[in-house]
Amino acid sequence: NGSWIAAAGDNGEGALIGLSAEGCAAPVALRGHTGNLYSVGFAPDSERLVTASLDGTARIWNLSGASLATLRGHKDRIYHAEFSPDGRWVLTASRDGVLRLWEAPREASGDLSSYLVLDGELGGVAFAGFSPDGHEVAAAYWENAAALWRLWAEGDASSALEAAWGPVRSRLAIVREADRFRRENQLGEASKEP
Repeated sequence: NGSWIAAAGDNGEGALIGLSAEGCAAPVALRGHTGNLYSVGFAPDSERLVTASLDGTARIWNLSGASLATLRGHKDRIYHAEFSPDGRWVLTASRDGVLRLWEAPREASGDLSSYLVLDGELGGVAFAGFSPDGHEVAAAYWENAAALWRLWAEGDASSALEAAWGPVRSRLAIVREADRFRRENQLGEASKEP
């Protein structure tokens, strides 16, 4: 919203600086990482931000500089993290070759587990980002490869699929495709098993 600047440092700290007509406010330190920060980005509501680090974690912060959550699960440095266009999700891209999708908390939540893991076995992920509608993510890999991942399917899920998977997971494109395959090949009822 033009009221803040965020910076990522190679000392493991970030900084959040308020802007006004009078100039810059004193920086608010974002402390908690143990390695270089590779990226920092705001949520669309400008109330939270996310950092990605050499230490293999990402963190979600509020504007006071308090850590709301630590995103753990990658096995190597995280090069990039960003919020989805609706602010509900965080995407992380790591040298371990995996993209992870996380639910983005608005309040302090401690350590979080990823909601969805995307592994294309294409080498380390240098960068990833959401499409403008948030339904897809694109990833650039160190091994001269790129991938487009479709996350969310259009339209409402069937009541049976929603009952089996829940209202959010039944929106996942992979769940919808697996259900379509099951029905077309007459393989039985929907299951929660992946």
